[in-house]
Amino acid sequence: MAKVHRSLGNIMTAIIRYSLAFVFVVVPGGGFSTGEQACAQAFVTMKEIETLHAKADKVFEAGDHETARKIYQNVTGYRMRRQGPKAYEIGAIHNNLAIMQYNEGDYEKANALYDKAIANVRGSKGGQHPDLATSLCNLGFSQIANSEGDAAMELFKEALKIRLPLLGGAHPDVADCHEGFGLCHSAKNESDKAIEAFDKCLQIRIKAFGEEHVETAAAYMGLGMAYIGKNDFAKAEEFDGKSKEILKKTGGLVVVNRNPRSRLQKPVFQFFKARSKLKRKP
Repeated sequence: MAKVHRSLGNIMTAIIRYSLAFVFVVVPGGGFSTGEQACAQAFVTMKEIETLHAKADKVFEAGDHETARKIYQNVTGYRMRRQGPKAYEIGAIHNNLAIMQYNEGDYEKANALYDKAIANVRGSKGGQHPDLATSLCNLGFSQIANSEGDAAMELFKEALKIRLPLLGGAHPDVADCHEGFGLCHSAKNESDKAIEAFDKCLQIRIKAFGEEHVETAAAYMGLGMAYIGKNDFAKAEEFDGKSKEILKKTGGLVVVNRNPRSRLQKPVFQFFKARSKLKRKP
């Protein structure tokens, strides 16, 4: 059982030990002792929960998703007790857990978590919040990967309606919506519409990031894919070559996997992916 370290001034030690209490307190029947969990939670202040949440975000961004998942699960328990299941911050956790499932290729679990994130953000922040648009786009990319292009199209449309008034038409987040449209149209063999969408995405990203950036490479690859649908192989080869040249210079879009278990498994190649996680504001 975790002990209280606040009297020693070591707040972070207390937080980590409280977190581990969720994982390691086991009752004889094999389950977790809710009494022990409640006792651990009772000592955790909101400031400490925020600190632990920030720690989970940092570990997540560093690529250690398995450790981040454990911490997020514990933070969820703390926040559920203090704030209830509909809190905005819990929506942020659902979004980031969904990204982990997406990167592991488990799109159905990712979609379910994105749905929860969307419900939390919509319920707590309203229907025009930028973080709602982020989770809508993330769910859209996941649905495309799961062969649900029609549903994804509606998500990208809703996200674009939120983002255009807030960000303007030249923002990289708007480019993500156009990329989504391009993927949806490509999946339906609507090559001309796909080319138009990917070209909009490309022009925004060139202005925002420059030519030699992985996001720009993604747009070039999308255009190459769309021209294959038109049987214009010369154009397809041109854009595919540009994307490969950028990836060669930048190191590509391969996500570094620092997870001690899943790094031994065959990686899921994700070119078009959920690039932006929900930004949680303390």
